Amino acid sequence: MQEMIETLRGLIAIESVKGKKEEGKPFGKGAAEALEFFLAEAERLGFKAENFDGYAGHIDYYPDGEGRGKPAVTVGVLAHLDVMPAGGGWKFPPFGGVIADGRLYGRGATDDKGPAVACLYAMKRIKDEGLRLKNRLRLIVGCDEESGSECMKYYRKKCAMPDMGFSPDNVFPVTNYEKHILQIRITLPAGAELRRVKTMDCGTRVNVVPDLAEAVLKDGTRLRFKGRAAHAAEPHLGDNAIVKLLKKLNSMFMARLLNDAGKEAPLSSGGGRPSESRAETDGALDYLYRNFCKKSGEGFINALSRARKKKTNAEKITINLAKIKVFKEKVVITVDLRVPLHYHIGKVKCLISEGLPEGGKFSVLRFQKGLYASEDSCLVKILSASYERVTGDKAAPISTGGGTYARQLKTGVAFGPSLPGKGHNIHMPDEFIGLDELELITAVYYDALADLGNAEF
Repeated sequence: MQEMIETLRGLIAIESVKGKKEEGKPFGKGAAEALEFFLAEAERLGFKAENFDGYAGHIDYYPDGEGRGKPAVTVGVLAHLDVMPAGGGWKFPPFGGVIADGRLYGRGATDDKGPAVACLYAMKRIKDEGLRLKNRLRLIVGCDEESGSECMKYYRKKCAMPDMGFSPDNVFPVTNYEKHILQIRITLPAGAELRRVKTMDCGTRVNVVPDLAEAVLKDGTRLRFKGRAAHAAEPHLGDNAIVKLLKKLNSMFMARLLNDAGKEAPLSSGGGRPSESRAETDGALDYLYRNFCKKSGEGFINALSRARKKKTNAEKITINLAKIKVFKEKVVITVDLRVPLHYHIGKVKCLISEGLPEGGKFSVLRFQKGLYASEDSCLVKILSASYERVTGDKAAPISTGGGTYARQLKTGVAFGPSLPGKGHNIHMPDEFIGLDELELITAVYYDALADLGNAEF
């Protein structure tokens, strides 16, 4: 156990946030260093490791344990070594690997370095025990999962993907349903209101709830709001700082209009603006306020509201206003949507387009098709049984808005590492993994891989 902890601490110490491309380092120095470190650890543990030009790497365990057995199928485990930027608000150093109160803290502790190391040591136990299997086990680690998975596109060109498998990058038990991911850019004419802004450039990543938003107005007024970062798949766990900033700008504009009018004008229904002054309003700020700052939402959010009110996670649309930048004559926002599989993406795009104000336009930055694996599939049954055996808990499959490497497989699911009801501050300050959890999930992965290695598919 201590050896595994030290491996994870060494991996966390590497700041593998996507950086500038260099020769042999397609995602920057940190990602390349993390990949080299992980593969070196695997070789130290007795595996043969292969590095695919800094994009990804893998290790194998063959049916006879020595690389000579002919596998029936290849079972894959797909994990990632890149991490999100640390951001602010940390109590512990984000790349320190500090152990305190039974927890190991650091960016990537749970997402996804911790489970990558757990799977490595699960395979080590299989190797040490000399288990003879029917199927090959292959642990693949990539370096660009958080920014578009270019690593897997490259890996596919160099090596065939496993026949089936899982990604240890969500929660237990088995996640057999992943929503579509739609990330868009909306450009709006700035209009009179937002032309009062001198500088506004907020947000870091499209899949993160922004925890800081700042703006400077042309009259010298400085606005600064703090929020709480969270994963875009669960924006309700965060506190969007851009939304706070927009609310403030909206209230300032309302106050100015009322002051200019010299009396309180009647308020419009819904928007919180003087109805007789609509001709003066900035279409951009009005659009942003109505779509992102009101609980009920209007515009395209209102058109999608029925899905948002559904009870189950699989039926809900989630929307994250991730970035905003104001130029002289326009404002550009970036939005992340997690869309249930029963929604037609073409229809969603039409609703977004129809809800734009005059002069507005939008473009798709990224679309990633969702995933579904039947509860009756051999893969889901084996993983569920392993989870139940080791933990003693029931293991009905679940859904998520997150996107994992499991989508890279013809038959794939997400499997752990987070236990039900356990928060690990993923994409937030003070991300951690419990040491007792690390030991437990390693046992789950060992049990699952041993069974998958001898399964008839």
